[in-house]
Amino acid sequence: MQIADPSNISRKWGPRVNGVAADVSLDKTTYQLNEDVPLHLAVENFNAAGSVRAWDTLWDPCSAISIRVLDAHGNPLPDNARQGMNLCSGHGFGPNKEFSQGKLYPIERSLTNEGWLPKEPGTYTIVVTWTPLIGSNHECTSVEARANFKVAPAA
Repeated sequence: MQIADPSNISRKWGPRVNGVAADVSLDKTTYQLNEDVPLHLAVENFNAAGSVRAWDTLWDPCSAISIRVLDAHGNPLPDNARQGMNLCSGHGFGPNKEFSQGKLYPIERSLTNEGWLPKEPGTYTIVVTWTPLIGSNHECTSVEARANFKVAPAA
């Protein structure tokens, strides 16, 4: 699915840390078993004190952002409880992109493509982590965003 204007998505930003934040937005809160879950992600430099550098969210998606799914008890899903295939392998591109202040950086992914689609009905939490380097000292800052969803038995 293509989104014409990512700025029109209603964002629920995670906590701002050192002026930066991440977001994960979903199309709905309940999905059928085996139905893919599209992820509308975004990162933004709201007001960091200094430059913000990180892996490019489009050209190095494997290192740019971390995605995981937690079960109802807060534990990451083990490999045998999830489906899909993460095709990422190391690229070696360093944190070479500068993230301008006040600009939204949208990222489109899905749980199937990330290898995190749950195999069983239940309640889950998606956790997205972005770790840019801030300022001339390259202070490493991690920000998280979360979204809850349910997987219903197949109809």
